[in-house]
Amino acid sequence: MYPLLGLFQNAILVPDGHLRTLWTKVVTSRCGSVVIDDSGLFAEAQIYLKDSGLALLYMPLKSYNRDIFNYLTSPPSQSLTPYILLENELVSYDGVGGVQMYDLILQKIPQGEIMAYSALGEKLLPLIDELEKECRRIGFSHNNLTPHNIIISNLDELIPIRYHFATMDGSYDDFDALRDSVTSKMVLAEPDYRYLCEDCELYDAHQGYIRFMKDGLYGFKDLYCNDVIPAQFIWATDFIENRAIVETEEGYGVINSYGEFIVPAKYEILYYDAERMIFYYYDYDDVYGFDYNGRPISPDDPCLDDLVQYHYTELVKRYK
Repeated sequence: MYPLLGLFQNAILVPDGHLRTLWTKVVTSRCGSVVIDDSGLFAEAQIYLKDSGLALLYMPLKSYNRDIFNYLTSPPSQSLTPYILLENELVSYDGVGGVQMYDLILQKIPQGEIMAYSALGEKLLPLIDELEKECRRIGFSHNNLTPHNIIISNLDELIPIRYHFATMDGSYDDFDALRDSVTSKMVLAEPDYRYLCEDCELYDAHQGYIRFMKDGLYGFKDLYCNDVIPAQFIWATDFIENRAIVETEEGYGVINSYGEFIVPAKYEILYYDAERMIFYYYDYDDVYGFDYNGRPISPDDPCLDDLVQYHYTELVKRYK
């Protein structure tokens, strides 16, 4: 069993409660938001380390080849940036004494810019030649080598990142395609959705959806800026685990990725605990909740008491 994306997000926001070795090194975001990219094989988050700067943190979503990651812990070339396998790094507590641990993978990112966003044009061709020569020398094949997976370092070197499909039995990457992407007139960068949608305000993409606001109402678009859920909500969160909390004139509720309400919009406020996947609200001193599918949780369920105790403990730790 692999962890949920919500647990991964919580671990980055509150590292001292979830990360065994990185908790003293990660610079956390106190804005309450972390962008998680889900490739189907790995979840990915960009983090900042106190001692070394920008890095990518990967969480396996399926079984993966440990051999290649262990091999790339000390790469045979300076053109590669190490993968660091952190076994049992992510810790999850179930509130009744049970503990589960999951592996994470860390990759420190050299200072520079993503090749896809570079304006260097044909000046990149000699750098591509050098990268191809080095990959063939060491027998490294990235197997997903695109301008988005290459960093142009401040030392004018091309450094591939994201080695999820890499092999070390020969170089099979299509470097000619990289050269064509530089010399052709195609736009390498992903489209800036703000320029494609002049009549609305767009937010960052989360799990394949872009939250947007038009005429004071919130909705969701896909990554091509097509309306998926039209603007109709007074307020909305980003999608997490294919669920979003929204506000209507009747109150707060929860929708799925089809825009269907799984928790009716009739509550004064709703919160989401990503680790337990519980939507909940307070009524004076009592707490009531719904599970991932919107089914009411019994008021006697221990998970609700555990939820209250957990948040109280976190507040005490943060403000003592």
